Amino acid sequence: MAKLKRISIQSTIVAGAVALALTGCSSSAPTASSPTPVAPAPAAEPERVDPAVQLVTEYLEAIAADDAAAAWALLSPETQEIYVSEDTYAAARADDGSVTAADAAQFVDGDLVSHAIPDQTAVVVEAGRPGLADAWVVRDTDAGPRIDSAPLPSTGQTPFSWVNPDIDNGTAFDPASPAGISFPYVYSGDTLMAEPPRTITGWLDGKPTTVTLDVAAGSGAEFVVGTPAVAGQVLSIAWLLHDDSPLWRTTTLTL
Repeated sequence: MAKLKRISIQSTIVAGAVALALTGCSSSAPTASSPTPVAPAPAAEPERVDPAVQLVTEYLEAIAADDAAAAWALLSPETQEIYVSEDTYAAARADDGSVTAADAAQFVDGDLVSHAIPDQTAVVVEAGRPGLADAWVVRDTDAGPRIDSAPLPSTGQTPFSWVNPDIDNGTAFDPASPAGISFPYVYSGDTLMAEPPRTITGWLDGKPTTVTLDVAAGSGAEFVVGTPAVAGQVLSIAWLLHDDSPLWRTTTLTL
């Protein structure tokens, strides 16, 4: 900032007298101009909260706090039906593929993002980063917005296995081939208990990607991801368990 010059009172009087002599103006003092009114700054808009993200955040906070009752209350009726009771949920949650308390705490401290499922009213909420990621489906139910977080049984509710990467055999993802996932038909006697999904979609590093049927056989079906992928990317897939049920399942992994 430039320094202000000091001007003596005497110099000011002399300069004023010279100015009056040259202009012939009266010695009356000039009228001060009125200040220009300043418009008030517009109020900042409140940050918009994604209701699906907020619901999953509350769910993860409950799990991180080991509050099974609070977490149970946020699950969809169809998810609760699979677990049968809150006590079963509390006892089984740590061993059935659901998020652990330690991971839930990390997810809460990270970023949660939502993705609309094409042609559906349900929303996928993703959490985490490469190496630690998960996803849940939020949808409207008779009880209001709730979370689908179905356990991962070996039979009955559409089990699945990854083909690329071949997790069961410990084979790393091969970027020369598309990521793939397989769903079997499951029978109990002559009763069909589970079958490959007909509605399936996915996101690769948060961007929508197609998941299409690649091979169909009598024992099941294999789906592949349409977007080329590289090792280290996060892939989330969501599918409807049955055509006659609104329940969704998700799986998320780092390729």
